[in-house]
Amino acid sequence: ALYARVRPGYPPEAVAFALDGVDPGRATTLEIASGTGILTKLLVDAGCKWLVAAEPVAEMREQFAQDVPNVRCIDAPANALPFEDASFDAVLVGQAFHWFADEASLVEIGRVLRPGGRLALLWNLEDDGVPWVRDVRAAYEAHDTGPRGDVPQYRKGKWVDAFDAPLCRAAFPDGVDRSFFDHAMPTTR
Repeated sequence: ALYARVRPGYPPEAVAFALDGVDPGRATTLEIASGTGILTKLLVDAGCKWLVAAEPVAEMREQFAQDVPNVRCIDAPANALPFEDASFDAVLVGQAFHWFADEASLVEIGRVLRPGGRLALLWNLEDDGVPWVRDVRAAYEAHDTGPRGDVPQYRKGKWVDAFDAPLCRAAFPDGVDRSFFDHAMPTTR
């Protein structure tokens, strides 16, 4: 519950952009690494009727079941999705792609997407134009390593390299398009 309370959501404009060209009432939609369902709830609010979530962490799935009981959430990582080829019109990932930004996952996502389907990756970013936010970020970045080296983060930019792998270029020939949306989150120091 704490996780869901402190994690930011996404602005409606970003969700609408993620679903651009997709009819949410008719499209089959997959959310990968759904966590507790923060993005899922917004997809439901946007009209997604044929929606399934995949989350490999049991504790997240347990909270998801409580928070979003009307959406099925299965135990599956991004690199082993238990769906037939071309099953989904849209695949979305909120605040998580950097954890599995690799060729195997992108090839698998490309496999379950229908031809012409949409892959949308969403992140929330800190506004480093605000001095105290920049200071907090500098403090945690100093410790931003894990047992296997750098902890993956959107801001480090390594996630985009996954799209350069040969099989990924075939699955996603248009590469990466980036759009940014303001989303103010009032906080205290």
